[in-house]
Amino acid sequence: MVVKTVFRNTFALTAARIISMFLTFLLLVFVARNLGSEPFGNYNFALILVSFFIIVAEFGFSNLVIRDVAKEKSRVQKYLSNVLVLRFLLVIAALLVLVLFIENSNYSPHLKTIVYIVALASFINSLSQVFRYHFQSFEVMEFESLVVIIQSIIFFLFGMLVLLQGFGLLEVVIVYLFANIVSFILSVFLVLTKISRFSWNIDFKLWRSLLLDGFIFALITIFLLVYTKINVLFLEHFFGSAVVGLYTASQRLVESLIVIQTNFLIAIYPALSVSFHADKVRFFRLFEKSFKLLVVVGLPIAVFLFIAAEKIVLFIYGVEFLESVAVLRVISWIVPLSFLNGLLFYSLFAVNKQRAVAAIFCVIALLGLLLNFYLVPLFGLLGASVSFLASEALLFILAFHFFSTNIFRVNLTETLFKPALWNAFTAFLIMGMLLLDT
Repeated sequence: MVVKTVFRNTFALTAARIISMFLTFLLLVFVARNLGSEPFGNYNFALILVSFFIIVAEFGFSNLVIRDVAKEKSRVQKYLSNVLVLRFLLVIAALLVLVLFIENSNYSPHLKTIVYIVALASFINSLSQVFRYHFQSFEVMEFESLVVIIQSIIFFLFGMLVLLQGFGLLEVVIVYLFANIVSFILSVFLVLTKISRFSWNIDFKLWRSLLLDGFIFALITIFLLVYTKINVLFLEHFFGSAVVGLYTASQRLVESLIVIQTNFLIAIYPALSVSFHADKVRFFRLFEKSFKLLVVVGLPIAVFLFIAAEKIVLFIYGVEFLESVAVLRVISWIVPLSFLNGLLFYSLFAVNKQRAVAAIFCVIALLGLLLNFYLVPLFGLLGASVSFLASEALLFILAFHFFSTNIFRVNLTETLFKPALWNAFTAFLIMGMLLLDT
């Protein structure tokens, strides 16, 4: 039953995310090809800058709500009302801090406007997620899939329309705002009609508990953003939006593939949380099978991206983005590492080891800052790429060591080396086909 539920939820979420990523990716490719690397860089920079402030609003509530409500469904109304009020207050605080930061920056008026619109859309999405957490808690991901698909279709269709009419990036981000408003309304409707009616049940003791427990998750998210996204802020500062566009072109490609892992982990997270406390053997079995699967899927993707990087970049973005090829070849290896890191950390969250996760991410964030501070000014795009890959590799080493030492000793021969040998064979086949095609 657990396997069937995980499969159904994984399929629903993966299908929705693939559709969403595909449509969003198509739209952004159209932005890159028609508006150039600088507007493309402006959009991605705005998203990444806003994400640093959104952490204040999200405060790690997602993992807490999904974990706790999955264990005890009767908590749904209490968590919904309290998390919604807390999230709203934190959204207002984060928005005020963002405004102060932007108004005291040297960004152009156009870029400031883009950032403000993206921020408003992102904060609305943050409120929407309060309702969508409960789709995951109740393991009815088909509702979340519906919301994701409708939001992405609106963004794609209206975004393409404004671009075909000759408008620019400003109009595209306005469409992004509109799509998030629709997503919020739909999320509220589905939760209140399909899961639970809304009831004001304010509990300040729960607020305290959420803030204390969520603080760890918030720290983890901050550290995660620092090591994955801080290089974009360094690139913007030293080289400008055009170079940011070149880097994020390859980064978008990699992130669009990581969606496979993300949706799988979201789907199995409730099962991991429940099984560890109810049946540890089932927990360990689920972990090992997931580890093998992610190795088998992740390595061939990395090999393909590395070998075919130039063809991929030229086909998707065009000659203007040729410098992105070197970036893609470096960060392609982040795909399998990210797959396995995600499984390790979701498993640690499921067994309430978030403090250990925070400590690991703190080390990686500091390393990422140091690497970017040294490498980006000297080597630009390549420096940003290498610092990202090095951080991801060390993250895997630390996370795997902690998990094997404190939770469950993983048999590397069965879970990593044997699947890797199969992938090596697959890689030679891919390389041969690509060489024959050249």
